Amino acid sequence: MFYAAFGYGNLFNGAGILLSIGPPRNSKDAKILAAKREHGKGRESNWFLWEVLIRAYAGYPYTSSELSVIKFYAGCRLAVYHRILINEIAAMSALSDLDLVPEQPVQSISILELDTVPELVQKNDIAILDYWGAILRQEFEIPDYIWDYIFSRSRISGISNDIIYQDLRWYLLKHPVNNRETQSLSPKRSGHILPMQEDYSEELKKLINYARRRKQKTKG
Repeated sequence: MFYAAFGYGNLFNGAGILLSIGPPRNSKDAKILAAKREHGKGRESNWFLWEVLIRAYAGYPYTSSELSVIKFYAGCRLAVYHRILINEIAAMSALSDLDLVPEQPVQSISILELDTVPELVQKNDIAILDYWGAILRQEFEIPDYIWDYIFSRSRISGISNDIIYQDLRWYLLKHPVNNRETQSLSPKRSGHILPMQEDYSEELKKLINYARRRKQKTKG
C-alpha cells in the first residue's frame, strides 16, 4: 500500500501526496511511531502506520489541481527542511508567502535539479519519516494555513473500502510481489516533487492568497 500510494499519486484519492506534507496534526499513531524510532525500536511498526494513515487520507476527495499544488508544496518544504534554496522561489516574492525560502541555505539549485539532490533522493520511507519526526518534535513546522487549505474545506470524509481494494488490486496486478526484490522509491520515480498537472497554477495562486490573508490576520 505504501509503494502504491507514493508511486502513483492518483491512487487512494491522492493519499501518498497528502502524506508527503507530514503527519496529520495530533496524529496519535504518528507520535507513537516517532517515539519508537527515537528509542531505536524495530521498523515493522512503520508499515502499520502507513496503512492507517493512507486509509484515513483516502477518505478525502481532491481535484487534480489541488493535489498538484500539495505535491509541489510538499517537495519544496522538504527542500526547506534540508536548507536548500530553490532559485525560482527565491526570485518570486509571492511564493515567499508560503514559507518556502529556508534560513541560511546550504546550497542553491533550480527546481528541475530537485530530484538530483542527495538529501532528497533517499529511500522515500526514510526521508519522509525523518521529516515527520522533526515536525513531531517541533523542530520543523507546517504552517497553519496549509492545514486549513487541505482539510478545512467542505470535504466528505469517509473511508471507502472499495477504493482501497480497487486501487491496491490495480497496483498489485501491475507490480506482482517478488520477495527477492528490494523496492525503493526516489522522488523522481514517484513524481513526488514536480506538479503533475498543467492546471495547478490557478490553485497555487489561491493558496498564496490564502496564506497571505492568514498571515495578515495573525499580525492584526
